[in-house]
Amino acid sequence: GYPDKAPFNKLNRNYNNTGFNNRSFGILESNDVDPVRYFGNIVKNNIVYQNLNCGGTAVADLVNNNVNANIFTNNSTTEPLFVDENQRDLHLRPESSMIDASVVLTTTQGAGSGTALRVADPGYFFDGYDIQGESGDTIQLSGQTITAKILSIDRVNKILNLDQSLSWSDQQGVYLLYNGTAMDRGAFEYEATGGAL
Repeated sequence: GYPDKAPFNKLNRNYNNTGFNNRSFGILESNDVDPVRYFGNIVKNNIVYQNLNCGGTAVADLVNNNVNANIFTNNSTTEPLFVDENQRDLHLRPESSMIDASVVLTTTQGAGSGTALRVADPGYFFDGYDIQGESGDTIQLSGQTITAKILSIDRVNKILNLDQSLSWSDQQGVYLLYNGTAMDRGAFEYEATGGAL
């Protein structure tokens, strides 16, 4: 939140997190106005609920100090119906309105099939970064149950290289692995068994 502490905040993707009952804000975006070092951040599909400011005196869930640098989309500050707030179980109860409530992370660019999927914004996805023991995200297209793991990302050409073939239409939504009809808001994907993905 402070330009002197984090001087180059650009092109970040802050999505599908849960911030609950923190003292010192849920999500705080900087008031930096330097368009060279601070731009292109997207905050999407998060649950931020009952967070306080640094003094602990006022609700401070979502604070966007620079609307030119930060795009806030489909975040929720309303009661999410956690399983047990007192025990810090922040999974969603079956009646939660956060279930299936995420908007797509990005969309496909052009119709096609295969293992090379071009997307509008690859910034949401992780391919392991060549870290030993790490593997890429598992993605799922909207309206489909088949999934694929990301092996590598060509960020220049905006291509996700996958471990198995998919078929897609132009502008089809791309999510991480989900249950139901869409990803849930927040960090935990609801399952009818009470668990999480």
